[in-house]
Amino acid sequence: MSPVEQYLFVIYHILKLQHHAVTLTTLAQRNNCIAHLLQERWRCFARQRSPAASRG
Repeated sequence: MSPVEQYLFVIYHILKLQHHAVTLTTLAQRNNCIAHLLQERWRCFARQRSPAASRG
């Protein structure tokens, strides 16, 4: 490979890695959001099932 081809090859792979990093960050943020929603639902469910709630 010529020096220019080597340079373009490296740049191409750097861009691919950046794309994968963005994808992983997006997935992590979605998972965090889903986990938060599930946690909130669980708290709501637990409150409804608690003895204090039934005495209410």
